[in-house]
Amino acid sequence: MPGDRPRGDGTRVDQQRLGTLLVAGFLVLFGLFWAYAATRVPVRADLTSISPGFVPFWGGLALAACALALAAVWWRRPAQPPAPGEEPLFDPTGQVRVLVGLVALAAYIALLESVHFFITTFAVSAVGLALAGQPLGWRLLAYALAIAGLIFGIFVWWLEVPLPGSRFV
Repeated sequence: MPGDRPRGDGTRVDQQRLGTLLVAGFLVLFGLFWAYAATRVPVRADLTSISPGFVPFWGGLALAACALALAAVWWRRPAQPPAPGEEPLFDPTGQVRVLVGLVALAAYIALLESVHFFITTFAVSAVGLALAGQPLGWRLLAYALAIAGLIFGIFVWWLEVPLPGSRFV
């Protein structure tokens, strides 16, 4: 029975479960906000079937749906003590990666208005790839350049969204 699930006793698994549920709830709200904000993107292009808000709108809804699925999985998972020999849930290397990622995103947001969109997108892509484990070198820079170029091409040239450094600003 659902009510017979063992109650949490403050173990690391309980903390991970609670943290995952909180993050999933935040991501649901963020995805819904993102979808709403996408409906307010100004349309400058003469497009009939797709607007600049199309991808962000459906991306926001997809984020909210994935976060709901994550919350459902972790809501149903009973709290249990970790098995002997398990890695710690929050190892210092992982914490540093998350912190650096959050700082990179905050810097991206802060610098986006004053620095060219392509440059900031390239920089945050390079940092994200490095944090994801891509070895430092020319491949990382090539991937970051391709990501920034693709995003710039889609939003600035194709959808004509007025972004910092684009021809429409």
